[in-house]
Amino acid sequence: MSRTVRAFSIILITLLAFPLLASSAYAESRRLEPVTLQLKWYHQFQFAGFYAAKLKGYYRDEGLDVTIRERIGDEDHLQDVIQGVAEYGVSGPELLYGRLKGLPLVALAVIFQHSPYVLITRAKDNIRTPADLSGKKVMISDALERNMFIAMFKKAGVPWDSINIVKHTRSVNELAEGKVAAMSGYMTTQGISLKLRGIEPYYIKPIDYGIDCYGDTLFTTEEELKNHPDRVDAMIRASIRGWEYALSHENEVIDHILTLPGVKERGITRTRLELEAQATRPAIMPQLIEIGHMNPARWNNMARLLAETGLVSPDFSLEGFMYSPKVKLDYTPYYILAAAVLLLLGIVFIVTRWNKQLKKSVEARTRQLECSTKQIKAFFQASPDIMFFLKPDGTIFGYNCGDPTQLYLKPEDFMGRRMQDLLPADSARRFKEAIELINTSGEMQTFEYQLRVPAGLHWFEARLVKAKDGDLATIVRNITDRKITDSSLREQAARLKRAQEISQLGFIEWNVDTNEIFWSEQTYRIFGVSEDIPPTFESTIERVHPDDRDLVVSRLKLASEGKQEYDIDHRIVTPAGEVRYVHGVADLRTNINGERLLVGTMHDISDRVKAEEQNALLESQLQQAQKLETLGTLAGGIAHDFNNILSPLIGYLELALGDDAVKGDLKEYLDRAYQSAKRGARLAKQILLFSGKSTQRLAPCYLQETVEDALELLRATIPANIELKKEISNDCPPVMTDPIQIHQIIMNLGTNAAHAMRPTGGRLTVSLSEATVDRSVSAQRPNLKPGRYVRITVKDTGCGMDEKTLSSIFDPFFTTKPAGEGTGLGLAVVHGIVQKHGGDIIVESAPDRGTTFSVYLPPTDKLPEKKESSPTTNLHGRERILLVDDEELIAEVSKEMLEQLGYQVTICTAGRAALEKLRNNPAGFDLVVTDLSMHDITGSELAREIESICPGMPVILTSGYSVQGDSGDLNGTIRAFLAKPFGIRELAATIRKVLDSSVIKART
Repeated sequence: MSRTVRAFSIILITLLAFPLLASSAYAESRRLEPVTLQLKWYHQFQFAGFYAAKLKGYYRDEGLDVTIRERIGDEDHLQDVIQGVAEYGVSGPELLYGRLKGLPLVALAVIFQHSPYVLITRAKDNIRTPADLSGKKVMISDALERNMFIAMFKKAGVPWDSINIVKHTRSVNELAEGKVAAMSGYMTTQGISLKLRGIEPYYIKPIDYGIDCYGDTLFTTEEELKNHPDRVDAMIRASIRGWEYALSHENEVIDHILTLPGVKERGITRTRLELEAQATRPAIMPQLIEIGHMNPARWNNMARLLAETGLVSPDFSLEGFMYSPKVKLDYTPYYILAAAVLLLLGIVFIVTRWNKQLKKSVEARTRQLECSTKQIKAFFQASPDIMFFLKPDGTIFGYNCGDPTQLYLKPEDFMGRRMQDLLPADSARRFKEAIELINTSGEMQTFEYQLRVPAGLHWFEARLVKAKDGDLATIVRNITDRKITDSSLREQAARLKRAQEISQLGFIEWNVDTNEIFWSEQTYRIFGVSEDIPPTFESTIERVHPDDRDLVVSRLKLASEGKQEYDIDHRIVTPAGEVRYVHGVADLRTNINGERLLVGTMHDISDRVKAEEQNALLESQLQQAQKLETLGTLAGGIAHDFNNILSPLIGYLELALGDDAVKGDLKEYLDRAYQSAKRGARLAKQILLFSGKSTQRLAPCYLQETVEDALELLRATIPANIELKKEISNDCPPVMTDPIQIHQIIMNLGTNAAHAMRPTGGRLTVSLSEATVDRSVSAQRPNLKPGRYVRITVKDTGCGMDEKTLSSIFDPFFTTKPAGEGTGLGLAVVHGIVQKHGGDIIVESAPDRGTTFSVYLPPTDKLPEKKESSPTTNLHGRERILLVDDEELIAEVSKEMLEQLGYQVTICTAGRAALEKLRNNPAGFDLVVTDLSMHDITGSELAREIESICPGMPVILTSGYSVQGDSGDLNGTIRAFLAKPFGIRELAATIRKVLDSSVIKART
């Protein structure tokens, strides 16, 4: 048999055997391979995707029979995989640490793009930054985690030794009970545990300080990867499919987790798993980043962090640590066929072409050499550069220049001379240093210099290289145009930077395909982040306010897909906790590599938003003030009319009671009616105080009577099922105040308390007492200096308030009442009044335990003015009185009262008519008593007219308003003011006082 026939037979037999081998391999591959997946902790939603892959048969589809093993006790899950207890495992940043310490571990797929491992504090403790933990107890577990936090504290500028580290107990009890200020833990587990206890957690995140670590990662060993590469790829594919299913079918997976051994026994409930699922999604970020994606730069940054903190050597290497899974495509049959065909064609081709190729090779190389020579010559002719050939000392022995005009010198002027001798002194020194360096190291040297040429001062770049024979060559290029362009670009960049600073515009560029992101300097300032911290897309999203994050992510996704423009306002949160408002605009573009870029700006609009909010607040305050003013005017008008009604009623009742003929039951009935009318007068006075239609001035005042009056009005306004209890001490010192404002305090606090006790009722206790504030209380309440105070306490047995409500009750327009039942200004007004008095208000409340408001007002050393006692004798007289009032009943009853006392009274029911009587008989009257508010002329105007007609004529003003502001000068024509309703004694005493003082004045 010939040699050719034997070769052909071997090839034919091989081709026939390939299908049988492939069929056998395929049958072998369908048998399930048993493998174990080791978890880093107990069964919980943190590993939901792996449960889903097993539950839905994804592992089985890949030919794997996977056993999922939870952690047992304190065993090391990394060692479990290395020692063969399991082939695969799930780990966090400790995976990288183990690799850098020499363990043969390989990262296969990142599940958690951000580690949920943080420092947890109680929100109510107001610990927000590493600086807030200085001097406090912090519970941190092992050394690896501790060094992550050491790096965070270093970034924050807080000394690590200022923190009191205590042993980690693996329980949230110490933090919940306030025994430690913070603890390390997972947002998805320990944070949830606090929430389930009713304690709102706050997270201090390393990512906020540039410490951005991967979380849970699927890993294996180098041995598994080497011996079973296809099994590794299958494990990755199935696990990722499982996570994709778990994140879109959370309830189904939670149902399955609750059936796993030990889950319910550890107290894990559906509610807890649902909360864990909500917290897990932001750490995985499936809507933005493909599950399993690994960024080598992120791993490298994590390794650098470990090196900086001294945990690993700074000359670390990550070679072989990250695995890129292969795509599962079965091309085996095609490979077999292609190999056979190529083998056959190759043999034929080699045999038939060998001689021709060998012959042509020599001819081709000859032509190539000639072509290369021509190309080199053409290159030098076309190049703008000049090449000088130098001896090791810099002496020029040759040159090549395509454009002789670029030489600026004649060859005879530089040939044979040293290059450095042709340059300015500074450039010559640098050229000499470059020659010494290249002669020593052999490495190319480059430097720039300036040289004056006929066209002016130009810039040149010289690149010095060393040939094999020791000679040198320097390539000189004129870079003047480039320098001018660079300078222009720098100036434009500076102007752009300044414009961004002035306009508060930051620039952001996000590479959608590589997930890389760039911030301008102004963007760093807007985010409040140090420029030493490199930005990532994830850290950018983390800076967005939690309530706006979903909106921003969804709009970015739409913009990156070209479906919608990105143009929104949203909030961001700086590392210091400050909330800022920004306006973001971005366009989708493509770079030279075909990658999608979102290029945009960010404008800090916080000042504008705050101004708009302030304008809205001021507008709302104005509207509320106008409503309150209208309400006050209405209340004052009602009280005025009520006083005008009560005036004749009280007058006639006094006349009737003064009649000796009225006796027995009739007198008792009239006396009861009289007392009721007086009570109505007091109520009208209270309404005038509430409406602000009474005199407002600060003066020393004992608060007992003022509080009593306010409580009388309060009793009339609150439901009958509320018991009103008062505890008023008579030993309280006076306060420099305005009784109107004390009324406002009691009425506002009292009506709020009554609202809190609806509908079942309760007890409202108002007390007035003296209190002493010591230094311990003053230290907690800076507005209260140590010393004596007058304390008004309003206590109810109502529904009480939680901490969130308590923190806002004094804010303008804050209200818990239904729409239409309150302005939200009551407590803000009370707070403002107390502050103006130099006092403070303390609130104690808890849900379902009622509320106590304690108002502290500083006392005054000044004593209130003593009220002049009304004379009890000599109320009679015979003087002539002109009585003016447009209310006929008031005029008639006043006339009858005065005539009983002996006065001669003439009445007028119009001001103009009274003036006419005075003009006709200027000497016919000794006194004018007039109402302040009449339909044709006011009492003040009438008094001025009287002064012009009858100089010195005394005038008494009466009014249903308790106001002296419109009464004019009491030392001029108007001698006294009398508030309605008045009785015979008040009227006669005022008249007698004015007439007697007028006589004395006339005598003097």
